[in-house]
Order: sequence, then C-alpha cells, then structure tokens
Amino acid sequence: KGFALGLQFNPRSRLPRADFAQLHVHIGDAPVIEGSTVRALESLLEARSILMSAYDFDPANTGDNAGAGGW
Repeated sequence: KGFALGLQFNPRSRLPRADFAQLHVHIGDAPVIEGSTVRALESLLEARSILMSAYDFDPANTGDNAGAGGW
C-alpha cells in the first residue's frame, strides 16, 4: 500500500489518475480477514493488471495467478 501511495508523487508516473484510484480500491486499506481470501486475490490480480498496463510490464515477469514465476 505504501509503495502504491507513493506513485501519486512521481512527476513521471505513467499511472492515470482514474487508474490510481482504482488501484487503491483493489489494494484496499486493511489486511484480509479470514474467509475473504478469494475476493482479496481477485482484487490483487486486478491491481496487478492496472500496473502492468500502465508500466508496460512483460506478463512473463509478473508470474501466474498464484504468484509463481514472477519477480
């Protein structure tokens, strides 16, 4: 969350304002509580997609949906 908040202060950020807001909706404000892990994973995958699009990350570097194989 802290890293993602810092993106708003980068004058060369490639993340559009609307995407910045959506990124934070998907990241959330609190730790995931037990029983909501599937929805949390879906939200984090959406956040990853937003960052991949904005910064042109190669999908091979971001791993699979389980987080394996990426950096």
